[in-house]
Parts: sequence; structure tokens; C-alpha cells
Amino acid sequence: DLHLCDRRQRQMCIETAKDYLAIAEDPAGNYVCISLNAETYGNIYFCNHEYEDAETGTLLMDKIASSFSEFLNLLYLDE
Repeated sequence: DLHLCDRRQRQMCIETAKDYLAIAEDPAGNYVCISLNAETYGNIYFCNHEYEDAETGTLLMDKIASSFSEFLNLLYLDE
């Protein structure tokens, strides 16, 4: 599980999480993670560092793509 960490520890927390790997970070410090879990393998999630589950303390994540290819197709230049 991804646990809420302070800024210095957050990347290490995500990288060592068993089921997710951080693949990008936005300017606000939120992460885009890819699932390594057998049931959701390859799904891409947005991990907002400001919201956590009150019961477990894990960061809430929103699925944004079903594959890395789909995620890449969602990217665009901000002009």
C-alpha cells in the first residue's frame, strides 16, 4: 500500500510499495503510478498526495488508463 509520507520520503514510499511503481511526478508533487499487481497489472493511476483514506492512511489513487500505451495517447503539449 502507498502510505502518506512527507515530501522527502514520498518517492521512496511509492517506489518500495509492493504493487505500484511511480513513473512520473507532476509539478504539484503528485505521482503517476503503474500497477504491478497481478489483477490490475499495467493500469495507470494518478496518486494525489493530498488525499488519503481515513481508515487506512493510504493515498487515494484514480485510474487514468488501462495500459501504458493508452496513457501515452492521453498526453498532450500544454501551450
